[in-house]
Amino acid sequence: MPYRTLPTAFLIILFCFAAAQAQARVINVQPGPGQSAEQLYYACLNVQNGDEIVLAEGVYVWDSSIDYQGPIIINNKHNIRIRGEGEVLVMCTDPYATPITIMLSTGIQVENIMAGHLIKRGYCSGNVLDVTDSSDVLVTDCVFHGSGMMAINAFDC
Repeated sequence: MPYRTLPTAFLIILFCFAAAQAQARVINVQPGPGQSAEQLYYACLNVQNGDEIVLAEGVYVWDSSIDYQGPIIINNKHNIRIRGEGEVLVMCTDPYATPITIMLSTGIQVENIMAGHLIKRGYCSGNVLDVTDSSDVLVTDCVFHGSGMMAINAFDC
């Protein structure tokens, strides 16, 4: 009799552990010193499936010497929501960088964010939103500007 209850108890513990691990988090982000987007970058690197990243109102300026791609990089994630509260502006100092990159992901939502490049006179050749090998990507209430090529580049979506 004790051997029959052991597998059942193990399954109950396993389901409880899995349910605790699957709980979505809300990650609150604020502009750093000098309007730095570094906290946003690290929030995106550490986001887990099902999480929500909430950007507090403000300006987030990305220095591409940290990572060339840009501050918002969602790679191989599922059911992520990135939402700005109030007026949120995400800018890249490098005219070739991409402020928002989504790749190999599904169920991604981007809401209420203005994004683009700090315009340098004469050139700008980066995209603002780059989506690759992804599906079910929803962008609402966003404004993209300062792109010399394409505001939104979608490939294999």
